[in-house]
Amino acid sequence: MDKIFPSHIYKFNIDTDINKDLISEIYQLKEKDPKGLRRTNRGGWHSDTSNSKFKELSKLLSEIVCRKILNLDDDIFPGDIWANINPKDSFNMPHIHNAAYFSGVYYVKVPENSGNLFFVNPFFFRQLVMEEKKRQDIIFELDKFTDRYWSLIRAVEYEPKEGDVYFFMGNTPHAVSKNLNDDDRISISFNFNIDDFEEIIKGDSNG
Repeated sequence: MDKIFPSHIYKFNIDTDINKDLISEIYQLKEKDPKGLRRTNRGGWHSDTSNSKFKELSKLLSEIVCRKILNLDDDIFPGDIWANINPKDSFNMPHIHNAAYFSGVYYVKVPENSGNLFFVNPFFFRQLVMEEKKRQDIIFELDKFTDRYWSLIRAVEYEPKEGDVYFFMGNTPHAVSKNLNDDDRISISFNFNIDDFEEIIKGDSNG
């Protein structure tokens, strides 16, 4: 038996000295745009995806992707980056980032029991999506998120800490469970899109 195309989850820890400034910046962004965007977030706040934000963090993420994961000398920065504020009872539904080569999430503030990161078996994710379309209801809008639910969709659980950053391929299904704490969980998500690597791909093909 051959095992091909495994899912790689890369985990690193960043010096959390930057978190105090990030928290202040993120709440300022929310004050300017209190509604935010609705994507996979349910009950939480999602900022716009402009890559003009979080310059110091973007540089650190670039160094990890280019130097530690891909062994490149190039400097490639996230094409999309956004903040998430998840108050009590909010969560993120299972989803993928279609246009992303690498995606990831950096944890800025993580109170106890504020929601874990789950990676879903791609086969079961596809089956759920197909079932959702067939039944014309929303399978993912479950208000349960119990151990039985995560077991059903064959999910692998990670318990993040402040300063943790996870990288994974954009087509890896993932979700975030409910925040059961009265305090906000704050994270920053990002995409390194395939277009960001266009020049490198061209260079390899010409070489």
